[in-house]
Amino acid sequence: MKRVSKIKGEYTCSDLDARFAKVYRIGRRVAYVNSSTGHGVLAHLMSWLNSSMTFTLPIKNEEKLNPAKETNISLLERAQKLWNQGKRLDAVRVLQLTDGATRRIASDFIEDARRHEETLFLTRLLLAHSALTSIRSTY
Repeated sequence: MKRVSKIKGEYTCSDLDARFAKVYRIGRRVAYVNSSTGHGVLAHLMSWLNSSMTFTLPIKNEEKLNPAKETNISLLERAQKLWNQGKRLDAVRVLQLTDGATRRIASDFIEDARRHEETLFLTRLLLAHSALTSIRSTY
């Protein structure tokens, strides 16, 4: 278990849901700002205008992810769909494919979501171990 988890604690599932909604909203606004266009106010304004006029088609379940063809907007839409389905680790993996300002926005969230899933795994492992130990001592 990471030291940060022991000292500061972890986010709850509802807190992570609220943070994901913020990451999605802000990441969508800055989706068209990348490292080569600069980080000025004009680039962010143009990105906000472009993203507000961008409409996405619904993603089918059987569509494969092609990183070369995906844009930040489509990756965010796919991550939101996975998050809403309860596939949190898959959503985090998709968020890792973003670039530019969207990646910078999502980086802290990605780290926190991973730590949350690691902590859940460790608690389930400890619970299974204690149940096994209890059964073994009974018989």
